[in-house]
Formats: sequence, structure tokens, C-alpha cells
Amino acid sequence: MDRNEKIIKIQELEKEIKQKRLQIIEKGNELKILEEQYNQEKTSEIPILLFQIDESLAMPDDRSDYRYEYVYYCPDTDEKKYIVRHSNEAFLSNTIDLRDCFLEFGIPRKSYSASALDYSSEIDMAISLLKSQINNLFDSNDIDSWEELGILLKSQILEKGQSKILKPNYIQN
Repeated sequence: MDRNEKIIKIQELEKEIKQKRLQIIEKGNELKILEEQYNQEKTSEIPILLFQIDESLAMPDDRSDYRYEYVYYCPDTDEKKYIVRHSNEAFLSNTIDLRDCFLEFGIPRKSYSASALDYSSEIDMAISLLKSQINNLFDSNDIDSWEELGILLKSQILEKGQSKILKPNYIQN
């Protein structure tokens, strides 16, 4: 290989490397846009607070770190969320607080357990009852958005009282 051939080969490789870098940057930007769209869609419009755990008493050696674990059900994404916050009560935006609705089903408004996982079967039961109530609201009302569902759910709670709204059919009289 003579000198000119080598120089041309190096220049071609440099050009190809630059093109690949540009493609990678472009694909990276596309990925960021997709991730932003995903995160925006994944954010619940009406997180429903089911349960709160004060974990500070579960760790008696460290009184300086107050931790609260919040258990949410997000009907619009159909997922449970376990969120740990420190030092003070803070809820997700648009939270519907239903902690008092589940007292009769073994889920206290506030617990001093080590983790929400200690109440996994009770939480699953509460979500099942909540799903049933949400389905009833969708079936019996003309609901066009999750915001409307949140408004209806809140108004039903105010009308009927929190503890009566989510009772299973076999308990209601």
C-alpha cells in the first residue's frame, strides 16, 4: 500500500466514524424523546392513597430518620406504587386519600410495621374492591377522563362516607 492509499483509507474511516457518531447522537435524542413520552404516560392522573406506614418506629435505633412509606393504587396505569418519603407527609399530585376506607379490612390508616409488604394480601384485597367500585362508576356514569372519575369518586366518598364506599357487596346492607 502506498502513502496516498493509506491517507485516503484513513480519511474514509474518519468520515465513516463521524457519520456513525452523528447517527448515534440522533438515535440518543430519539431515545430521550421516547423516554420522556413514556414517563409522561406512566405518571398517574389519579393516584389513590391506600395506606401509610411510619417506618421510623420499625427502626428504633435511628430516631433521626423519619421515613414514611405510602402505598398507592393508580387505576389509570393499573399499578401499585410504593413510595418512601422522609421527614414529612407529602403526597403525589392529585392524590385521592382513601386510607380511612380500608380500616374494616385489616389495613389501618397508619401502621408502624417495617414494610408495606407485611400487608400485601390486604392491599391486594383493597385494590380488588377499588377496581370493582371504579368499574361500577364507569358502567353507571358517562365518564370521559380519569379526572372525571376522580371527581366522582371523591363526591361519592363525601356523600356516603369513606368506610361505606368500598365495602364488598356481601357486607353492604
